[in-house]
Amino acid sequence: MRFPLIAIAWVALGGGAPAQEVLPISVRTFERDGMGGAGTFGADDRRAAAPKGPPVISSTDQKQTYKHYDVDLTNRSRSAAKGLRMDYVIYTVSGDGRLISNSASAPVESLAAGARASLKTRGATLIRSKTTTKTVDVGPGNRVRTGSETSRSKERFGGIWVRVYAGDKLVGEGRDLTAELEKLKPAWKAPDRGGRPSTEAGISLPEIEIKPPRPPAKPPLPKPPF
Repeated sequence: MRFPLIAIAWVALGGGAPAQEVLPISVRTFERDGMGGAGTFGADDRRAAAPKGPPVISSTDQKQTYKHYDVDLTNRSRSAAKGLRMDYVIYTVSGDGRLISNSASAPVESLAAGARASLKTRGATLIRSKTTTKTVDVGPGNRVRTGSETSRSKERFGGIWVRVYAGDKLVGEGRDLTAELEKLKPAWKAPDRGGRPSTEAGISLPEIEIKPPRPPAKPPLPKPPF
């Protein structure tokens, strides 16, 4: 069990006017076993692929375990915070070393000054697989030989990244990643909102004007005979 990470982001309020108050939201994360009460993420097709080769019979046994987080948000300002939203990404590493990132959101309608709210994330699925493959080989004298091969894969838990927004402003952030993922420096993956790209990660997307293609030129008509 890693120690929870505490992070505070300070964002000025009041638009373009000089800020008289800031809204700091501290984030603490606690890793838990099990899927929790918020359900789990959907299946991800980036899991380890089946073994390749000329197998005759192949069978795979899978065992699933789950991890989720309890997240504490504390309003350390002297005024109430309303309309907060917690976005988070939970990372796992597949058996063949590919990074799987699942993101979701949880609303926080109001948080009084000095108050704390506890939220549960969805559960991330970890799969441990054992595949037994029977093979056939033709040896000297056209003798048929059979054998078996066993391969195992185990997914690893990568941690969590939390961002708290008040409208479109980032007001709190916490990240608790394994040492393996810290080296990879994964990118933030904002939750999908109606199929539209999100700009909440601090990146402004340029407006692109898409022009329809020009219609093909018509071939010249043949000249009439004399």
